[in-house]
Amino acid sequence: MEFMKRWMSNHWQDSRTILKKPLVIAEFGKSSKDPGYSLNRRDWYMSSINTNIYNLARSGGTVGGALVWQLMAKGMDSYDDGYQIILSENPSTDGVIYRQCRAMAALSHIYGFSHWPRNAKHGHPYGRRPVNNEMYNLTLQLSSH
Repeated sequence: MEFMKRWMSNHWQDSRTILKKPLVIAEFGKSSKDPGYSLNRRDWYMSSINTNIYNLARSGGTVGGALVWQLMAKGMDSYDDGYQIILSENPSTDGVIYRQCRAMAALSHIYGFSHWPRNAKHGHPYGRRPVNNEMYNLTLQLSSH
């Protein structure tokens, strides 16, 4: 976990100081094929990552959120690589993701996405949306859970 925290912090610094672009931590999770895997371990790991993302976002606003690997619907078993999360079958993991969505949505209201132009014509659930190639935090879309 310490490696992951350092990795995230280093990339957060780069996004702020060098790239000057939002950062989304993408494609993280725990594989059910790994030795010692348990649902509790996966939830703890995801919660730890989410806490770190929230703290980085709160302290500087350049972290836009996270995209876990991988949310699936029932019946997609042929795509299961061990990281499959079916929310209806994993209520504890659903709760981990939901809490992070709520926390990041609260931050979006505080910071107001001031670096993204307002989209008055089409509206948006949070009043603003990214333009061009800027990344958008998909977890905010899930906060209407």
